[in-house]
Amino acid sequence: TAASSASPGSPLSVTNLFDETALSILSLLCNSTASREDPQIGGWLDSVAHRLDDDNNATVVEYLVVLALLRQSTLGAPAPVVIDRHRCATALSKMRFALLGERVVECGVEAGRLPRRYLAKQTHDVQVLHTALFRRQERKFVSAALNLYVEYSPRAQDAVALAVITVLAVTDAGLQIVLGFAHGYVINTFAEHCLHKYLGHASKERQAKMARVLARFGTIGQRLYRYAAATSFSHGTVHHASYAANYVDRFAPRDTASPSLDVADARTSIKRRIDKMVGERTASEANDIVASGYGTSLAHPLQDVAVLAPFSSLLTIATSTSVNACGGHLTLLFGAVSLLTSLSFLALSHYLHPYLHMRRAEAFQRAGALMRMLLKSRYVSHVAQAHYLHHQDVSVNQNLALGADFLLGYRMSSVRLILRLRSLGAFY
Repeated sequence: TAASSASPGSPLSVTNLFDETALSILSLLCNSTASREDPQIGGWLDSVAHRLDDDNNATVVEYLVVLALLRQSTLGAPAPVVIDRHRCATALSKMRFALLGERVVECGVEAGRLPRRYLAKQTHDVQVLHTALFRRQERKFVSAALNLYVEYSPRAQDAVALAVITVLAVTDAGLQIVLGFAHGYVINTFAEHCLHKYLGHASKERQAKMARVLARFGTIGQRLYRYAAATSFSHGTVHHASYAANYVDRFAPRDTASPSLDVADARTSIKRRIDKMVGERTASEANDIVASGYGTSLAHPLQDVAVLAPFSSLLTIATSTSVNACGGHLTLLFGAVSLLTSLSFLALSHYLHPYLHMRRAEAFQRAGALMRMLLKSRYVSHVAQAHYLHHQDVSVNQNLALGADFLLGYRMSSVRLILRLRSLGAFY
């Protein structure tokens, strides 16, 4: 029974009790802490098998959960649950026939992906869980590239975008725009990665080294160092501390559902500790931190553009000159488009980043029409998963502008992470 398709920004797409039960089993499986047989999982598998025998009926979500039983190594669970693999493979083979009309050999059924066109018609939950079950977990560029290919489902707007690029590329001016965008995007994604990793999360040792180097440049160097130190404190310390306990609720404690917890008191206590750290900085820096939503956005986006534009301009000019020297023909239009694109990560940091730390319902209520369109995109779904992992491990997934992470440090999302984001009501 194929469900209707849903976008990444849609409300939770599970619509029946069978799917809700299946996802609760998947959550139990992902949070297993000891190698054991679980009677609850066995009982659920019995009920699915009996329904298959009675009326040859199953849901796609149930199929994925049985598949997860066979592919537990991809779940990110603390320990595997002991299962009867033959029994699971038999059930999965029957479910595949019920859903797709395909007969497959039981010994290989766990390796078979659902067809791309079939997946394109399914709910967002089905699509992201299926992708997570088949993702390569190695932190290598080839693995990341293959994962992107595997999770790609063609949509009508893809053909429109390709047509626009093709039409642009057949004219001289259009080609300069296309090349300028591509060139600027490369600079953009690598600049964001490096600035985020080496500035936003600068260690004390790195900050001390920056201070020594920049001191050689007098007043300008001192200003640049103050800017760098303030950025590191605002992002690496304040922002990450603000969401350390609760990813979608600033200053909130980890378990807001606990009946013994006074959430308001806990929130006040966390905020007070962070405000104490902020208060120890200069008045202007403290004001900027509050204005930025405690590091969620940029306090002075135009100032940040002014600071970084000269460096982006130098990179654009240097690389454009090299291309022209090799016989290329890059114009001023190319340079302008490249420069603007190279700074676009600042717009993502200022406008998109705050929504990644909201529940979907709140985000769509606050967002304007254009932002709502972006929030429904596959791009935001991918970035949201990556950014959540960054908050778990700051050494990976530095980018909101996808690209450089795949070469310099990217960690893939597991089923367990998808379920966690889903339970938070966040984007995934």
